[in-house]
Amino acid sequence: MTPSVTKPDEELIFVDARWSLRQSYRADPLIAPFFAALRERRLVGVRIDGRVLFPPRHFAEERFAAASELVPVGPGGVIRTATRIVPAGKIPAPPFLVVFVQLDGADSAAAGRLEGGADSALPLALIGRRARAVFRAEPKGEWSDFWYELDG
Repeated sequence: MTPSVTKPDEELIFVDARWSLRQSYRADPLIAPFFAALRERRLVGVRIDGRVLFPPRHFAEERFAAASELVPVGPGGVIRTATRIVPAGKIPAPPFLVVFVQLDGADSAAAGRLEGGADSALPLALIGRRARAVFRAEPKGEWSDFWYELDG
């Protein structure tokens, strides 16, 4: 059987759009220790049901189980997915890469900017590559205290 290909009745149109989405989060009891660890240049996840989640959260929705055991993860890990972000606006800004890295010792991946000269890399070519978390000189205890750079 030969598959048939049909042409759409209308030409496809691509639209650049912006979304404005307000997000609210309840206070998680593990967020303060997580940010305190970042101030000390440490990455921690939480052990829950035999898995380690990064960033930590005190509740696993899959099993309705609470967690509190913080464990070290990283700083190295594997890039699981990547995307190139092209900022829009009146003042041009260079594109940058966002990667989801599964840190060593973690069973989940977390997003962060990929820095260190990897801006010209194609996102698909990054999947499976090793990266490591790098901290700013004076961490403040916030998510932007670290970013990822490729190993080797």
